[in-house]
Amino acid sequence: MSDSTKDLGFTKEEELLLQDFSRNVSTKSNVLFYGSAFIVSAVPIWLYWRVHQMDLLPSVLFFVVVTALCTYLLAMAYRNTKFTMKHKIAIKREDAVAREMTAQLADDKKMSRKERDERVLWKKIDVAEYEATSFSIFYNNAIFLAVVIFASFYLLRSFTPTFNYIFSMVGASGLLALLSTGKSTSEWSSENSFPPASITRQERKESGKRGRKPGRKVSTEKIDMKAKLERSRQSARECRARKKLRYQYLEELVTDREKAVVELRRELEKLYNWALEVEAGRCPDGLQELLEEMGAMKQE
Repeated sequence: MSDSTKDLGFTKEEELLLQDFSRNVSTKSNVLFYGSAFIVSAVPIWLYWRVHQMDLLPSVLFFVVVTALCTYLLAMAYRNTKFTMKHKIAIKREDAVAREMTAQLADDKKMSRKERDERVLWKKIDVAEYEATSFSIFYNNAIFLAVVIFASFYLLRSFTPTFNYIFSMVGASGLLALLSTGKSTSEWSSENSFPPASITRQERKESGKRGRKPGRKVSTEKIDMKAKLERSRQSARECRARKKLRYQYLEELVTDREKAVVELRRELEKLYNWALEVEAGRCPDGLQELLEEMGAMKQE
């Protein structure tokens, strides 16, 4: 991907943005995903061999085929979950990474603003890549093992060990792959269901031109790629702005609800103490004033 972008004349920032929005996984991540998926897929073999009394040598073929299939499905779930979480983590860590890198590069006055921004962008992508990869592996492994144990000991305990193993393993890995695909698709559609008005107008202008002459030249591939990149950057900026406003609104709403809950707890505690004093035969402070206010309100 980097060679093709260099041929088109993209800058480093544009290459990083394309890498951030790309679903492609590096070779190192592929090796890590398939290695983790293979280990987790092979762990239940011991469970079915020692606990479910499944014969090891006669079932070698089932073990190999099911382990290979589960490895592929788990690696797919890793990639989809990583792609979904990478953008969320990058948005949440953006301010912290910018502050950290600004503090580190504050003494270097020879560095230009553009180079500093590229360093910050590199750091943000590295942090998002590492955290998304770790979370994806841990999250999918935990759910996979939990589903396999629950299915083997409860749902499919009446089946023979061979069918129990096949259905539990393939069902758990297939469920994870399906959920990860549906989650990434729904996240993308929710973020892009209402495109910005500027992009809509621009696309309408591009697609609504009438009376084109047959001999008119079409834009080159380089111009098309740059236009698509600019639209992607604009959409990403507006999407981050919408998310920021949404988070601010939710934080204010949570703060208001917490204050209301604290006030209600204080009121409940006061009424509880009044009830205890009334049961003891004493008139609590403030009860008389409250009764007078309620009487005045009823008269009005």
